[in-house]
Amino acid sequence: MMFTKTDDQEKKTSQAISNCDDITKALLSFYPIITIVGSTRVETEDPLYENAKALAARLSKKGFSILTGAGHGIMLAANSGAQEANGISLGLMVDNLNADTINSCLEHCFYVQDVSLRKQVFMSVSSALVCFPGGFGTLDELSEFLAINQCSDQKKPIFLYGSTFWEPILTWLHDHMLEDRYIDLKDLDCLFVFDDIEDIIITVNMIQA
Repeated sequence: MMFTKTDDQEKKTSQAISNCDDITKALLSFYPIITIVGSTRVETEDPLYENAKALAARLSKKGFSILTGAGHGIMLAANSGAQEANGISLGLMVDNLNADTINSCLEHCFYVQDVSLRKQVFMSVSSALVCFPGGFGTLDELSEFLAINQCSDQKKPIFLYGSTFWEPILTWLHDHMLEDRYIDLKDLDCLFVFDDIEDIIITVNMIQA
């Protein structure tokens, strides 16, 4: 059975695309931007929280705006770090989510209509992505960056924080996707795995140079 869009659906689609374009343009005024993602379930006393906060502060002092999904956990840590460093703290919230999930450390918060559009905007405006450990949402955002990087001439770096968490996924990518030739080795060149935020800062400096 084939489904066709109604006029109302076509109108909503056009509005969503326009909204996405407008938000992208607005966010690019804060360039350069680094997006930081990770679990919303990370508590403030977790070392991951402190490391995300410290990293965001360091990146802010280097002139990067910090963009997150506007929620709690790692997102709150990153926005808090940017705010305390007098940097630019940005959030991109899906507008059908509960408003109570928005964190309190945002200088600017933008709204998109769904998760798919949020990922597109993340990729469009970001100079790099930092992935802290997280769940399905974090994995989805990582996959989006990898897929778009694969088709792009200008690949954006992806920093994976926490080797113990990420190594099984990287092993699977090498031993299955790469070994079975579903991807090429160059498709993984954009991935960097670190256990120290200082190494991320050093690598950012090298990429910028």
